[in-house]
Amino acid sequence: MNPAVARAIAALLQKIEFIGSLFILVIVPTFQTQPRWIQVSVSALIYVFIFGLTVQYGKRILYALTKDKILLLFTLLAFVSLLWTADPSSTSDQLRFLLRATLFGVYLAVRYPLPQLMNLLSWVFRLTIVLCFVVSLAFPEVGQQDYEGIQAWTGIFTHKQNLGAYMGLATAFFVNRLFAKEGSRWQSIPWLVLAFVLVLFSNSATGLVIALMSVLLMPLYRLIQVKGTFRNVVLIFSLAVLGAIATLVILNFQLIVVDFLGKDPGLTGRIPLWIMSINKGMERPWLGFGYSGFWSSYVSDVVLFNSWAVTDPGFRERLVPFHSHNGYVDLFLQLGFVGLILFVLSFITLMGRIINLLLKTRSIHYFWMMQFAGVFLVNNYSEALNILHQSFLWIIYVALSHITALETYRSRHHQPAVSAEAAPLQTSLITQNPR
Repeated sequence: MNPAVARAIAALLQKIEFIGSLFILVIVPTFQTQPRWIQVSVSALIYVFIFGLTVQYGKRILYALTKDKILLLFTLLAFVSLLWTADPSSTSDQLRFLLRATLFGVYLAVRYPLPQLMNLLSWVFRLTIVLCFVVSLAFPEVGQQDYEGIQAWTGIFTHKQNLGAYMGLATAFFVNRLFAKEGSRWQSIPWLVLAFVLVLFSNSATGLVIALMSVLLMPLYRLIQVKGTFRNVVLIFSLAVLGAIATLVILNFQLIVVDFLGKDPGLTGRIPLWIMSINKGMERPWLGFGYSGFWSSYVSDVVLFNSWAVTDPGFRERLVPFHSHNGYVDLFLQLGFVGLILFVLSFITLMGRIINLLLKTRSIHYFWMMQFAGVFLVNNYSEALNILHQSFLWIIYVALSHITALETYRSRHHQPAVSAEAAPLQTSLITQNPR
């Protein structure tokens, strides 16, 4: 084949990959809200796209999977739970989506060096922001909803909390882009403003906390940039500051929750729901009721019919999947203490790698990873369907976990370092053939 034609085809395929990845990451948060025929059609396209990527990058994906064994074991536990699930039909059905989302996350890790992944996410956040404004303003019956007498924006998402948390994360992303060395940093300012406006319009306390924390944590990044013998002093000082903030929050919990955030200390009935769910989960404490096997089966009746879900026909008839509004409680119900322990180990390992790489490179990209990990942890406290799920947060969690695992492996084996600020595609370990 003519070399010029081959280069043109390769360039076209790269654009198709980028656009396809962009489409998947934008559509994932809204996928389950679409009519059934759209879900089936789009799902088929996504399966074809990811199958093609898996064939093309199969060796690299398998190589990356072996570098994060804890996350691999955690994910495999969900598939093995098909042996003891309380609802085999629901488990087998949802495992297809989990496999698709997880493979796509690993693909992002092996295909895009960190700066290029950040560029992809920048497009994802910007396009989502535009779509949220368009839907909320042009189609208010879809993009706006009444919550307890307050008009809140939902945009392309299913709930105001989803929009708020997502835009809180987008705010953190664009704040970090202002500190990045590559590209035109000041172009991030309008997107930062628009993301924060959407946080306010969503009336989401979670989104507001995430957005404000992203701004307040930026001085910590400046401290981390300090080199030499001051490193330990900086870390101790940072931990002291974070400890002081945590203490203030704990001591003023009622003031913050009731007076500032305007929430009931019982978190709108969630705590009783969590207690009932945990009590039921203790019937199978070690391995749970199987992945996606609790709320879809009769075993959840004692919880479902003693909560607000009983007043909703969709939840009552199990036409709409219910959840405990807490990712950790739901994880316990599905995979028991074993699943919880594996997730905790996965998260601690990820944070350790991020902090280690951040101190070595002092890259703003790794600092955003640390913020993302914090958002992932906090968001699962009051929401669900993010851990081991076909969600945007899970896809990015998988991608960042494998990126840091690969870079840590490179560092330990004294392979040439790849700059997190600017690395050409062909020079990164994550695009080379595994040895």
